[in-house]
Amino acid sequence: MNKFLLVIVFIGLILICGVTSHAFCQSGQLNGHEYVDLGLPSGTKWATCNVGASTPEGFGDYFAWGEKKSKKKYTLKNYKYWDEHRELYTQYSIYKDNNNGFADYLMNLKVSDDAANANWGAGWRIPTSVEMKELYSNCAKEETTLNGVTGLLFTGSNGNTIFFPLAGYYDYDKLIDDDYGYWTSSLINDGANLAYYAYFNGMYVPCSNMERYCGLPVRAVWHSISTSTTLATDITTTSAAITGNVTSDCGAIVTSRGFLYGTSANSLTQSVLCGSGIGCFTANLTELTPGTVYYYKAFATDDAGTVYGEVLSFGTGNSGSITGQTNGHNWIDLGLPSGTRWATCNVGATNPEEYGNYYAWGETTTKEYFDWDTYSWCNASPKTLTKYCNDANYGNNGYTDNLTTLEAPDDAASVNWGAGWRMPTYDEIKELNANCTNIKTTLNGVKGSLYTGPNGNSIFLPAAGEYDGDELIRVGDYGYYWSSSLDKRNPSSAGRFTANSIGYDIRLLGFSVRPVCKK
Repeated sequence: MNKFLLVIVFIGLILICGVTSHAFCQSGQLNGHEYVDLGLPSGTKWATCNVGASTPEGFGDYFAWGEKKSKKKYTLKNYKYWDEHRELYTQYSIYKDNNNGFADYLMNLKVSDDAANANWGAGWRIPTSVEMKELYSNCAKEETTLNGVTGLLFTGSNGNTIFFPLAGYYDYDKLIDDDYGYWTSSLINDGANLAYYAYFNGMYVPCSNMERYCGLPVRAVWHSISTSTTLATDITTTSAAITGNVTSDCGAIVTSRGFLYGTSANSLTQSVLCGSGIGCFTANLTELTPGTVYYYKAFATDDAGTVYGEVLSFGTGNSGSITGQTNGHNWIDLGLPSGTRWATCNVGATNPEEYGNYYAWGETTTKEYFDWDTYSWCNASPKTLTKYCNDANYGNNGYTDNLTTLEAPDDAASVNWGAGWRMPTYDEIKELNANCTNIKTTLNGVKGSLYTGPNGNSIFLPAAGEYDGDELIRVGDYGYYWSSSLDKRNPSSAGRFTANSIGYDIRLLGFSVRPVCKK
């Protein structure tokens, strides 16, 4: 009788444990830390707990991106890779693809800078953004609680599950609990001050971006190999070099590696193999189509499966689309309704990827300091305008002239490039944005935007940043370009456009100028 009761109790305990502990079902251990096999295509295994936690619902430690220890405060000034002696937004000493001439092209954390690897040992690492997206797309998600802690339960195709507590993040010394996320090891391609993180809020869980200095939790993964994709180099009208890197600290045997690429991010139909083994590898793509955006990602295969790097892009040049010259400067016909032709280069540049000069609105020479004190058309303040003013409240002693478009002597394009050239109007930049596809890419290693017109011709505008005072900021992240049109609602501002938007900015700022001409 006693043996029978013991058997019944034992079976009951098994059934109970199978229900209550499924969220941290053990598939194995590595260095004393448990992982779960969720049946993912890549074979990646996910840890059951956050780094620094002993239970699935524990928050664990918080880390700045690329740092291996938690700390009391998370600020830009105490961030390990911040160099305050560099210019704003270019002050990162590592993991930067364009830092005033410094570039390391590192798009994923090195093992030596990985908090999971440092704290849990060989084999563990922070997941890449690709691996985080694989988790989202291959698992069912349920918002639930575990031992009173709110979080998300991910269920894999094989029925195994893991629980992510919604642990918030640290900015300075404040824990912000209305926003939830986990670091990936991947840098944002559009801004080196940002890294990808998994955004958990109301089950909205794709990868978003976060300032690298903020403190986020880490959920580690285990896979015998990791693959990253690097920015393209040596881009011409018909060729480019693309590079990937396979890393492993588990002694894995990589049987094949290479790239998938194509002209659509969602359909990489072409492939190129680059041998086997770990380390960096490069493919030289040839016979590419001029004036075309290509997408690519690295891959590597071992006996556990195939892993992929992030999808990146580059644009080939389009020398064949140069359809004319005015005063020795090339222009391209994009097939726009108005017939406006856009220059191939910025004022002060000799090729499409050069930044060129920076001008305050209505000034025709560049300078070292951009503020109201040095601005030509005011008396040291935005309410003392002396030209281009349609509102007495902004004019010097009530001055107005109702000029809303730059005159030729005040147009940087006209003055520097001669007759026929001028800065685009606000309507013309709206036309450019409305009629062209616009994609962020690189040209000869320089970040920018490729605008492709209805006729297939394209122009490249580099992300040249802007001058505010004597600081050149946002280089590599944004390109700001003036129009010739005043903001009629606020004459202290004028029309401008970036890769992301068109709008208005204060006239004192130093922006790039891309000229236009008409038929």
